[in-house]
Parts: sequence; structure tokens; C-alpha cells
Amino acid sequence: MAVLSNLPAPESGLFRRPWVLSLAVLLVGLAGTLVAWVIARQGQVQRDRGRLNRFVSRTEQDLRYRLDRYEDITRGAQGFFSNEPTILSVEQWRTYVNHLDLPKRHPGMASLAFISPVRPWDLDAFLKVRPQLTGRYHRPLTDPVPAQDPNPDAERLIIELCEPGDLASAALGLDVGVSHTQRVAAERARDTGQPALSGLLYFAGTADHDDALAIYVPVYQGLPESLEARRRSIKGWVSAGILIKPLIEDILRGEDQGVAFELVDAFATQGPQRLYATQDWPRDAKADVIQTLEV
Repeated sequence: MAVLSNLPAPESGLFRRPWVLSLAVLLVGLAGTLVAWVIARQGQVQRDRGRLNRFVSRTEQDLRYRLDRYEDITRGAQGFFSNEPTILSVEQWRTYVNHLDLPKRHPGMASLAFISPVRPWDLDAFLKVRPQLTGRYHRPLTDPVPAQDPNPDAERLIIELCEPGDLASAALGLDVGVSHTQRVAAERARDTGQPALSGLLYFAGTADHDDALAIYVPVYQGLPESLEARRRSIKGWVSAGILIKPLIEDILRGEDQGVAFELVDAFATQGPQRLYATQDWPRDAKADVIQTLEV
């Protein structure tokens, strides 16, 4: 037999505490919000990581492409000197370099030079027969590795020709062999027969100095195949001077300005050297993405 009653049922503990239900609803809502935030945050992190990786990839590819172009230009001049049995005049070299249109077509490539190895006892005669070098022999005023007194018997490495522009011509007569950084690069190129990229250099010529790199490509008499033959037959080097700031700023033109960027030479002779950093690079910051570029 069923009996219906109109008497109110006794309240449970839950209904005697209505705030518990409200709290439960609030916690469920907060949990849902937290889950949504975590998912959104992970998505944003992945998007940021992808953006950084794309930036690094583009910058690496563009930097490698620019250096390859500079190397090709320097190799082209290598062939020019290999086939030239006599001393080139300033006018001949200027005409050749002007046709390359370096300032417009190759931002960052500041100069193209020919460097001759000269034995110390032949230095005066070498300078005398080259009018553009008269009274212009000098040594680097600034260098990341302090200039040292050269070995009295070591060959001088003299910039014989250098174009384009006044800043490049001011380098005429410079003994780059006094710079440890440049001598190491020149000797590595001579001994291997392959282009060598120097460490950080300072290009003087203004009130300040410009951070730079240099590519060295050896020029031989004939086609030597052994180390000893290469050292005996070296005629000199074609050297491309690269200003780091114009090069990198041209590469970064149009890139996302929210990405801070630093370029470091990790294997420099004088230890790791910062070559470039954007103005917003935090001091002593650790990079979010690191990419190694072998040159």
C-alpha cells in the first residue's frame, strides 16, 4: 500500500549548506577555465617556437647565401690575378671592382683587396715600384687581438690594391700580417688552398671603428697540390672586407622586430666574440633558440 504525504521531507546536509553547491559550481568553472588557458598557452608557445624557428632558418639561409656570394666574388678575382703575370695598376683594379657595383648590389661588402706577401728585406723595393703605396706603409691601429711586433724574418702581408671608395683606399699599404687574426686566416687559406673567413676585425678610417670580417682566397703561381708547393708558389690573397652591421641589418630588414637576435663567433682565435646583437637583446640573456652555422 502506498501512502502519499504532504509533510516536507527532512533537508539533507547538502541543502542545509547552499554555499557548498555554489563553491562546487565555481570550482568546476575555474577548472574549465584553467584547462582552456593551458591549452591556449601551449598553442601560443608552439606558435612562438615556430615563429622563432622560422626566423632562425631564414636568417641562417640568408647569411649563408650572402657569404657564398661574397666568396664567389672573391674567387672571381682570384682567377683574375692568377692569369695576370704583371703588376696591376690602380686604374685596372678600380675598373674591375667598379663593374661589380659592390655598394648597391652587395650591402656589407666594403672592399675587395689584393694582399701581397713581401719578405722584409724586399719591402722598400716593393713599395718603390708601386706609386700608390709610396709613403703609405702602416700597421693596424686597432684590432681585437693586440698588434704584436712581427717576426723580423716573417713575410709582411701588404694591401697592394683596395677598392672601392676612400675608406678602402685608406687601407693601401696596411700590413695586415701584424694582425694575428688576419695572419691566421691568410695562412690557413694559403695552406689549404680554400677560402678562409677571419675572426672579428676592426676597420679603422673614421673617428670610431667598424666591426668586420674578411674572406681570404689564396692566389698561386700555377696549380700546386701539396702543402709545400702551395707555400712556395703563393702570389698573394684576394680579400673581401665585410662590415658586419650593414650586412646583418640588410638581412633583418622586414623581419619581426619582436625577435631579439645575437650573432657570435664561437671559435674565434681570441675566444668567443659577439659579432652583432639587436638593440633589444637583453644583457646576459640566454637564447631561446640557438643555431650553429658552419662557415
